[in-house]
Amino acid sequence: MKKYFNLIAFGASALFGIIILLCMIGNGIRVETFLGTGAASVYRLSFGDGNDNANAGLIIAFIFVILALLGAIGLAALDFLKKEVPFVNFIAMGLGLLAFVGSILHFSTAALVDMRGYIAAGAVFAAIFGLLNALVLIGWGVVKQFNLLKD
Repeated sequence: MKKYFNLIAFGASALFGIIILLCMIGNGIRVETFLGTGAASVYRLSFGDGNDNANAGLIIAFIFVILALLGAIGLAALDFLKKEVPFVNFIAMGLGLLAFVGSILHFSTAALVDMRGYIAAGAVFAAIFGLLNALVLIGWGVVKQFNLLKD
């Protein structure tokens, strides 16, 4: 188990990052009016369409998710190639912090877009998987930093 701990942790983190990007296709906010119910995807709320302006908070969340995903893939590749990197524990914890901030921004989608509506499934699941990603990365960094994994 100890032999494959790094690859399992980084693989799970990369998987959570991919799931977050897929969840962003789903509805980010749901608006109910007297005309009916409308919904908009997290991508549309982030980058806007031809008439809407982009939302800076959701773009930052998207960038943080991408950075955490690329960092997890990079750390997995370095571990697979048996390369020693100084401060890798703090790099992983920093990536976990980025994932955490991105998930908090996804939880506040309705407030960021300044619309009267409810946060919808796409944003909720993106935030939940972002928290799981942060938990994996920060947990891996803490376990490695304090040598908590026994033989």
